Amino acid sequence: MKAVQEVDPIAVRPVAATIASDHPEALDSTFHYHQAAAIHRYVTENITYVPDPRGSNNNYVASPEETLETGAGDCDCQAVLTASLLGAIGAETRLVRCESVHGEFHMLAEVYLGDVGSGELQPVFDSLAEFYADEGAQYTDFYYSEDDGACWFQADTAMGRYIGDIEILSDEGYIHGPDEAYDWEWHNADFFYHD
Repeated sequence: MKAVQEVDPIAVRPVAATIASDHPEALDSTFHYHQAAAIHRYVTENITYVPDPRGSNNNYVASPEETLETGAGDCDCQAVLTASLLGAIGAETRLVRCESVHGEFHMLAEVYLGDVGSGELQPVFDSLAEFYADEGAQYTDFYYSEDDGACWFQADTAMGRYIGDIEILSDEGYIHGPDEAYDWEWHNADFFYHD
């Protein structure tokens, strides 16, 4: 898939390091959840949604450098940029290409932040809630998709206000749910990993 080939953490390392350096809370050699949230916020606030160029058959995927330079891109360009920036600070990411119940396609990045049943998730939720509260927002519903016990949080900058936000994905028919138990599932999705 072309979008995965465009993910390039090295190309955007200076930008990612600058964003992350404002949140030096990492206690070990891994990135901190605040750093991931700051990258998501940066892309959301600085990259405007712009459709693919005419004549590209809706398959144009810009490099992360181009998306940064132009300050614009569609969902797949934003997903590539987000995955690249997160990868540049040591986060594990994947791209999700999903289809809605209406036959529309969307792409987003997801970031791995912990495992189910390992006791790792509550600190993730607490840390993300603290980050957004410091930013003046009271987000408390952080969703993730589970894959063999790994928790992949949505870092959707085209349809999500924050990491783990699935409200618009649900409203637009890309996912079913969530229900009272926070259970949900993709309508139809493929996952792509960058090495």
